[in-house]
Amino acid sequence: PLQKENKKIKWLATQLSLDSHFIDAAHRLFVLAVQRNFIQGRKTINVIAACLYIVCRRERAPRLLLDFSEVLQTNVFTLGSTFLKFRRLLNIQVPVIEPTHYIERFAAKLEFEGKELEVAVTARKIANRMKKDWIQTGRRPEGICGAALIVAARMHGFRRTQSEVVEVMRICEQTLKNRLMEFEQTASSSLTMEEFMKIDLPEESNPPSLLQAEKNVEAEKLLLDQPSETETTTSTSEAVESDRDSKTQEVASSKTTRSKLADEKAKSRQKVYDLVEKELQDALEKVEASVRENDLDGDTEKPKDKGPRKISYKITEIIGTISKKGKEKLVGVSNALEEQVSDSEIDGFILSESEAKRKAALWNTMNKAYLEEKAERDRLDTASGKSRKRKRRKTKSEIYGSISSAAEATRKMIETNKKISKKINYDKWNELFGVEIEQNPL
Repeated sequence: PLQKENKKIKWLATQLSLDSHFIDAAHRLFVLAVQRNFIQGRKTINVIAACLYIVCRRERAPRLLLDFSEVLQTNVFTLGSTFLKFRRLLNIQVPVIEPTHYIERFAAKLEFEGKELEVAVTARKIANRMKKDWIQTGRRPEGICGAALIVAARMHGFRRTQSEVVEVMRICEQTLKNRLMEFEQTASSSLTMEEFMKIDLPEESNPPSLLQAEKNVEAEKLLLDQPSETETTTSTSEAVESDRDSKTQEVASSKTTRSKLADEKAKSRQKVYDLVEKELQDALEKVEASVRENDLDGDTEKPKDKGPRKISYKITEIIGTISKKGKEKLVGVSNALEEQVSDSEIDGFILSESEAKRKAALWNTMNKAYLEEKAERDRLDTASGKSRKRKRRKTKSEIYGSISSAAEATRKMIETNKKISKKINYDKWNELFGVEIEQNPL
């Protein structure tokens, strides 16, 4: 029984490079699904994928649900819904996904010139540190792996751009930036590469959501504290206004004080914004200075050394060079092309004069019959005085001319169209519009 379904399980496991014990365990789960009538109203292959994915989660195999979606060409959310409902039906407990299980797989795809193991070890340590600092909790494993691998690659001297990592991880670029920014806020990011590999800080950082909430509270307090100067000015102005005898003057003065209050509050907010902008600009200048030092150090190296260059700067500076728009974004497409295509490759695309002549002679030889036929046709046309200019199609204004009313437009349309039906009652048409129309003989 279920031989056809068992073949599908074997085929899917083969596509995902899974061993035979995955097939046996998935077959047992599929039998339970049949017994519980779970396959009714669902595609069999989706249920098979859910069973095989549960086995992969139990065995901690580095397979994502997105891999099943790519093989089956099915929406990943449909597979996820089937997996969750089946797990809830059988009350199956599966372990939480560990990003460290997928680091070797993604490191192999990024191609670190034979040093995939070293980069993977560093990335695994960074991912474990992220877990300790509450960055991993509630996050997809691809984002954690991407942030860990791009930082580890820079620490080992390999320049991997965000676009390359995003393409391998199949995540949004903003997700990668968020993980890098969250890791930059931890205490471990202030360590150098050597210190990070030797020292494991005992204290844990607060979760990113808590840090963001604290920043929001501080910003609100800063905005609330600034208008305190305006409150003193308003109290003095109100005291002066209370001395006035006329009620009309009090009303007028109250209006002016409200406008003054609004202006002063706007000025105080602008001062806060200018202060924050100045701090951000100072921090950006520091990062740019560190990047320039890195580039100068790289230029002083010997040209014979083409291998990766190890650096010993702080991890925050490394993350700054990754997420900063200056080095990888402001340069734009030209910088990316310079990294991918060398001058020798570009010269190879341009034909020399002799190569262009050979290519032209080859094209003329291959199209010799067409060229002779075209030359003969042109000779006959010139002899007979004919011109092979393409006739221009007339526009509607040229066909119908100027039209002043709907009746005239209908009349011209019927007169010029040879395919008008005989069922048209031309007498009624003439009575309706008061214009006679000639009936086209069909």
